[in-house]
Amino acid sequence: MLRPGHNNAAATASTLSSSIGGEVDDVYEHAVKGFVVTATDAVAAALARDPNVAYVERDRAVTIDTQSTPTGVQRTLASSNPSLFIDGFDDIRVDADVAVIDTGIDLQHPDLNVAGGVNCLPAAGCVPGGDDDNYHGTHVAGTIGAIDNSFGVVGVAPGVRLWAVKVMDSTGVGSLSSIIRGLDWVTANAATIEVANMSFGAPGFSQALFDATQSAVNAGVAIAVAAGNSHVSAAGISPASFSNVLTVSALADFDGASGGLGAPTCTADQDDTLADFSNFGPVDITAPGVCIASTVPVELGSYGVLSGTSMASPAVAGALALLARQSNPANATQVRALYDRVIAAGNVNWTDDSGDGVKEPLVDLSNPTVFAAAAQPPCVTLSSTGLIGSWEGENNLVARVGPALAGSATFSQSLVGQGFTFAQTDKLTIDQFPTVATAMSVEMWIRPLNNGSNQVLASKWNFPSADDAARTFELALSSNAELIWATDETSSRRPEELRVGVPQIFDGGFHHVAATWDQSSIRVYLDGQAVASKPSQGGTLNSAATTPFRLGGTSGLGSPFAFAGVLDEPSVWGRVLSASEIAAIHTAGISGKC
Repeated sequence: MLRPGHNNAAATASTLSSSIGGEVDDVYEHAVKGFVVTATDAVAAALARDPNVAYVERDRAVTIDTQSTPTGVQRTLASSNPSLFIDGFDDIRVDADVAVIDTGIDLQHPDLNVAGGVNCLPAAGCVPGGDDDNYHGTHVAGTIGAIDNSFGVVGVAPGVRLWAVKVMDSTGVGSLSSIIRGLDWVTANAATIEVANMSFGAPGFSQALFDATQSAVNAGVAIAVAAGNSHVSAAGISPASFSNVLTVSALADFDGASGGLGAPTCTADQDDTLADFSNFGPVDITAPGVCIASTVPVELGSYGVLSGTSMASPAVAGALALLARQSNPANATQVRALYDRVIAAGNVNWTDDSGDGVKEPLVDLSNPTVFAAAAQPPCVTLSSTGLIGSWEGENNLVARVGPALAGSATFSQSLVGQGFTFAQTDKLTIDQFPTVATAMSVEMWIRPLNNGSNQVLASKWNFPSADDAARTFELALSSNAELIWATDETSSRRPEELRVGVPQIFDGGFHHVAATWDQSSIRVYLDGQAVASKPSQGGTLNSAATTPFRLGGTSGLGSPFAFAGVLDEPSVWGRVLSASEIAAIHTAGISGKC
């Protein structure tokens, strides 16, 4: 590394190699001023004596900190924080950027928001790329920021922008020089990147790595690092021993809750204690690191379970990203303030059996005034023109507008998204439903739990025989994974029916469905997008039907339709909702109507 005052490291490196010897492999210009040189011991000693050189350090291997095989982010209490909006909908993504300095990230993983990446393994410097040919970096990335959606896992900072900085190869091995190249790139891009995670370690103290880390921190990048997996003091490990990072030990937690009652799952350890493998003091904070479920490259199965302080550190990186979203650090003082806020928010609801005499706090994201994914959730305001009824499933069936629903469905707060759970005999009804003649819309959020039978969602239609007087409309799911929208127009005395295959609706998550009809067309929407339409017959809806309006329960086509699942935020309209209104409802998510 060069002494201060050298603004052109490349020129100095060329001069020194020409006069003293050695082959220059790479040059650092941002995190530190220096260069990598292939040289004999004698040339290295001569370089160290040159007045332009601050010090010479031998390059050495650095390995990732992973151990066996993991639990989610539950123990961080992120899922109980209402300001993180973890609800199974990809409606809010944390507005921050995190560099994963690791083996790379699977750039095509559907559960990760990868903004870009570089491969810093080539000696000539970082080049575009960064795809993960191992698995470690992708797993780290998922704990930091897996998208909050209807599949896979969710991260601590859902949907945060991730940057792959590949400094380790397919075997999980890198070098000090490749890591410093990665830090050099991060420092050069500190105007974009607020947080970095480093889940690796090397024995001993590296001045070069410390200096490169300090430059990144000086530029406003907060860095979380793994304490290491050797069950020794982190004081002898780089970068875990550095004073300019947030060093994270691993907690063994098997049930996502305090109390020490969780039974071991993927490995033998004691619940709510320091993981058997984890390094200990000096450590700043601990986080769950045993049996952690997260993302892995798609070609390896998309999701997997791992253990290690490597799995604990990204939970803290996610916490730093939540704070950086609110207050982007610009210098080392502001970075330290973020570290202090994460530490201060921690709890001590665990047993420290390390014997080091210092009980580091456990990361705790439960406080909505400290950790928030966004200032406010999105909200949509719709014109009330033509609104017949709008109901919300919060604690009891509340009618925002229109008559109250009555029936046997059960309020459920334990599932993702609040709503009402229907068993196969439940229904909610309105006996007095106004006449709808020339236009109507039905929309709601649903989470069907049974894909093997026909299921009614909403209807005013019930005919065990060909009873024309009992038919008006029906929105249903078929046993063939079809969304069915049927209306009865007086011009034909027969149902107008639209069917469209929607197999994704049975993926276990919530989906928004909507259907509209008027005298010109009939349309069906799924998750804010029109999926089917056709011309209508141009008549008026049957006004003679005397059956009640139903959500769930039994209905037509000659046999009972029995809905099993959760339904929330339904509304019925005497007008056609526009495509933009339906898209806005979906974007706003459950409970997103203002």
